[in-house]
Amino acid sequence: MISFRAKAIQYITDELSKDGRKVIDDCINEITYTHRTYNLYDSYGYCVYYDGRIKDMGFLSPYPNAKEYKYWGSGENKRPIMGRKEIKKFFSEYKATKGTFELVIAAAMPYAEILESGGGNLRHKYKVISMSYQKLQALSTKYGGAKIVALSGGGKL
Repeated sequence: MISFRAKAIQYITDELSKDGRKVIDDCINEITYTHRTYNLYDSYGYCVYYDGRIKDMGFLSPYPNAKEYKYWGSGENKRPIMGRKEIKKFFSEYKATKGTFELVIAAAMPYAEILESGGGNLRHKYKVISMSYQKLQALSTKYGGAKIVALSGGGKL
């Protein structure tokens, strides 16, 4: 027999997963960049943690859409990367808080932040994932004013 606590944890996990799915679906409909390799698209995801451990994660599509690697870095540090692999790596390396739930929304390709900031040789900024912050703020009331924290470079700001 499943305990009340286990049922409650599963219920909250399911609710957070539904909300995470909606946030990434909404974000992808608001992007202002064009998909070329689909690696950035494949790197969108949500992950629900409880007590510092992954309880559930999801992506925009069940299977990756990218057919080719994106090369990132320079010189000896240049390496092939793929969106789905990067988001799974991000979630597995993320340091979630123990003793609580966390819903993390991310686009894990390293150039996502460059597009958002208009860095490099870009002429303007692009919407990639930053709009998730406002969506999560609006959602926080559902969870009693849950704390919203922005991430940058893989860490909490």
